[in-house]
Amino acid sequence: MVDPEVQERIAVRRTELDDLEEQLVKQLAEVRAEREDLAAERVLARMGEQVAAERAATAPAVAQVGGKEVLHSPRRGRRSPRTSTPRPHERHGNHGSWAQATGTEN
Repeated sequence: MVDPEVQERIAVRRTELDDLEEQLVKQLAEVRAEREDLAAERVLARMGEQVAAERAATAPAVAQVGGKEVLHSPRRGRRSPRTSTPRPHERHGNHGSWAQATGTEN
């Protein structure tokens, strides 16, 4: 037969361990919730950075001209004569353009 004092000590220790387990379960739940909050904040920060980068990439460039802000209009690339339509000044001959001024008209 087991000594009643030993049984009492075992019962007390079991109660202490049950209380400790309950505290640790609560702490673990709090830690996990905080970790999820931090992960969500990182996701939001990363998405915010991506949106900002996309906006910066698509935003029109602004320049200063005469002390005023103006939108920068990118230059058009050279067009291949075979694939492009003539520009308005090229459609109906030169009409007093460079060819006449240099004496090279036909």
